[in-house]
Amino acid sequence: MKRVIRYIILSIVVFLLFIIFKLYLIERDFFEKASEYEKNKHSVEAFLMYERVILAYIPGSPLISESLDRMEKICGDLKDYDRINCFDSMRSAIYQVRFFYLPYKDRLSRIDEEIIRLKTNQYMKENSMPAQNYNETEKIFRNITEYNPYPSDFWSFLTVVSLFGWFASVTLIVLRGLTEPVNKRVLVIGVMGFFIFFTLWILGLYMA
Repeated sequence: MKRVIRYIILSIVVFLLFIIFKLYLIERDFFEKASEYEKNKHSVEAFLMYERVILAYIPGSPLISESLDRMEKICGDLKDYDRINCFDSMRSAIYQVRFFYLPYKDRLSRIDEEIIRLKTNQYMKENSMPAQNYNETEKIFRNITEYNPYPSDFWSFLTVVSLFGWFASVTLIVLRGLTEPVNKRVLVIGVMGFFIFFTLWILGLYMA
């Protein structure tokens, strides 16, 4: 039994390493294409390739940080709505790789501030609004930009952990509890674990 468990764990580790390596190759390929586009002054194509680097997300990848730096530079060189849409797309790309946590929060805060400023200025310019309305208009765009429709990180994490917990409890009951003779101690632990983790799972689904 222990040999089977070791084999399963080893297989999972090898599989995860393969996925990470594959994602890195994808990141590198898109990054090289983006760099070539940027070198040839094709900013839109470069931005789209850098965006794909982000979507092939690996935590801590230096290629993603560099891509974000270059995307910010591309956005900064644009004007009016093109600049707003550029930062919006950049912001969206980061949110798309959200899992248990939201990466690059400091950068997102900076992008949000820039989006709020640009939208406020653009709206006031197009509607010929007086300067005294700036704070009120900015507040509106800040509420829109900072609205968070995503589930809670804590409850999402707890939901996933508790799912594995009650699944492991059922596995423990079947493999170690329902033996001949019945292992009452393991059976009791498994049943208690199942009810606790299943309850947390339902609670996490509701609260997230």
